[in-house]
Amino acid sequence: MRLLKWSPLLLLLLASGMASAQAYRLTDLGTLGGASSAATGINDFGQVVGYSATSGDAGSHATLWGGGAATDLGTLGGAGSRAYGINNAGQIVGVADGAGDGRAALWNGASARQLAAGPQELAGGAGGVAYAINNAGQIAGASVYGGATHATVWNGGVRADLGTTGGAFSEAYGINNRGQVSGISNISMEDDKYNRTGVVWDAGSGTAVNSLHAAYGINDSGTLTGLQSGLYAPPAIWSAGTTTALGSIDTYGIAYDVNNSGLAVGFLLATDQPYHAMLWRGNQMVDLNTLYGAADAGFAYLSIASAVNEHGQIVGTGVTYDGTEHAFLLSPVPEPSAWWLLALGLSVVLGLARRGRRRSV
Repeated sequence: MRLLKWSPLLLLLLASGMASAQAYRLTDLGTLGGASSAATGINDFGQVVGYSATSGDAGSHATLWGGGAATDLGTLGGAGSRAYGINNAGQIVGVADGAGDGRAALWNGASARQLAAGPQELAGGAGGVAYAINNAGQIAGASVYGGATHATVWNGGVRADLGTTGGAFSEAYGINNRGQVSGISNISMEDDKYNRTGVVWDAGSGTAVNSLHAAYGINDSGTLTGLQSGLYAPPAIWSAGTTTALGSIDTYGIAYDVNNSGLAVGFLLATDQPYHAMLWRGNQMVDLNTLYGAADAGFAYLSIASAVNEHGQIVGTGVTYDGTEHAFLLSPVPEPSAWWLLALGLSVVLGLARRGRRRSV
């Protein structure tokens, strides 16, 4: 039998054609029995975290979605909780009610514990929050120091104050696998939400990124996502000192996350229009509502994209046809678990082609 002679160039063209025509499968992740839910984080194994209304809408609890099921992560003894981040070890961070206000919390499995806190928090006063965790278990968020909220990193159970860029307030929203932290800080002691700047902390030292109002996501290259400075600013991405707007001047939005391939996700809000969940790759801007069938999974539209993993899976919040908000998962098709099969198939075809050429010599 004659073997087809597949050239490497043809295989490359086939692969690039499939990438440019990327399709997605949309999944409604459901709730814990209540009306609404939201997804805020995803790891590279497709485990999703967020929060959901419990049965009878009695409260909102931190939630883990995986294996087709939703798991109630519980609280620290209070009424509510929210999960914001998950690493590849399955460790989850967020905020949970305890004896007083919300507390920065870490879940290993379904067991929650409060992260190290200051005396005001331990006495039942204003609490902290954990937004992100890297694969080394370092956690970024905010905690209270002397009555002021400051960006905080927890490492090995130890709480470290990252300080501010001149004011009394700061928060940390992201942390990459190099330990670099992204967030926001007041510029001066004037307590005004517009008197703030994006910040990146490296080895505990903070540098203002004045072209950003806030920095939310950070990948392992130090690329930041957030929104530009201004009263009605578009989302933006910052890399190597250069800030690029991800929308026009008449739009408002936030880019919440970016993966190591440069895929960024967030939302745009145009004048007199609802929120639109968005995906950005370089200068290409894609409304996520164009990537799936209109009737898929019962969503009227996807409003906010919160996180993206290294396989391109995207999570966020959408509005269903009955007007409630539900957590969603968008997965590339073929899904991440099938990509290695595709790569294996291409390598086999290429190997057969090479054998065919050798036999014809």
